[in-house]
Amino acid sequence: KAQSNLLSGFAGARKRTGVGTADGASEAARAAVEAAEELTPEELDRLAVRRVMGAASDWAVLDLPPNAAAKWIKQSYRELAKRLHPDKCKAPGAKDAFQKLAKAYQNVSANA
Repeated sequence: KAQSNLLSGFAGARKRTGVGTADGASEAARAAVEAAEELTPEELDRLAVRRVMGAASDWAVLDLPPNAAAKWIKQSYRELAKRLHPDKCKAPGAKDAFQKLAKAYQNVSANA
């Protein structure tokens, strides 16, 4: 039970500390989080697909800083996989984004 409580706090901690940037969340990232609260699930899916497809590195695909802990890698992958799975996400390019996510997770977790 203690471990499940620990895992449930990752998403909130990442939002608070701005994981993925050197100094925490930038103003643009904060604005994006605030704007995301007003978007529909379909719009969020399209944004997630666009972000994954435009990511330059495997770490960027997972939205994590380089050399993040294995538990963060797994948590980020699971959250994104739920959102991008082609059976659930009907946004254009969802299948390609899901495949890119799976490949990025495979590469990052092999080196973690």
